[in-house]
Amino acid sequence: MDYDYTVTAKDGSSSNDQGGQKFVFARVRELGEDGRTMNQYSRSFSYLTPEEVEETLLQVFRPVSLPEGIEDDIIRQAVNLVHSMENDTETKTIEVHLTLRREAREDSDSDSDSDEEDQTELLLDEEEVKPTQDSEDSDSDSDSDSDSDSDEEEIELLPDEEVQPTPTTAEAIDALERLTLEAAETCAMCGVTLQVGDSGTRLPCFHTYHEGCIVPWMQMKNNCPRCHHELPTY
Repeated sequence: MDYDYTVTAKDGSSSNDQGGQKFVFARVRELGEDGRTMNQYSRSFSYLTPEEVEETLLQVFRPVSLPEGIEDDIIRQAVNLVHSMENDTETKTIEVHLTLRREAREDSDSDSDSDEEDQTELLLDEEEVKPTQDSEDSDSDSDSDSDSDSDEEEIELLPDEEVQPTPTTAEAIDALERLTLEAAETCAMCGVTLQVGDSGTRLPCFHTYHEGCIVPWMQMKNNCPRCHHELPTY
């Protein structure tokens, strides 16, 4: 498994600043060998202490198996940013993005039991035999099938390159309705209930969120996390 991750700090929304509150937006993506997204989940939360950030990120990474060094490094970077922004009076968001890429060699695990003897022979002869054996396995299915499969792989990969997360325009984010709730609603981003009298940010589809939850999302994507209603993009 190949790993790629970034930990950065960004300014919060310029309108209706929430008095120097601090948030963390964490996203984990698992990609298949062909680059397709197999699984993706995210979590947005506010924090008061570095310990809260560390404990919550540990929960975020729990569903995936990460080498101890990588998990520790991500959390260390996030906590360092927490300390660096301790006296900052503006709203800030720490963004943690982790991408896991499945390596091509893992496809060998899905082969039938009859291929295991061939794989044992490949290990004995190491790299000299492996390319030849791979080519023989592909030829056994027929040349026409292998050609069509490769063509299909190229066709399937093209849409992934075009369909990438697109951020919402800054103008559209600033134009979102900020309101005081008259009825309790649950923020779908963090799962915390917005109580009567709390401040919320409402999308044109009438779904309401914490501003610190939805703004970082809108800065990366242009759709509602609930109903996928789209907003203007750059």
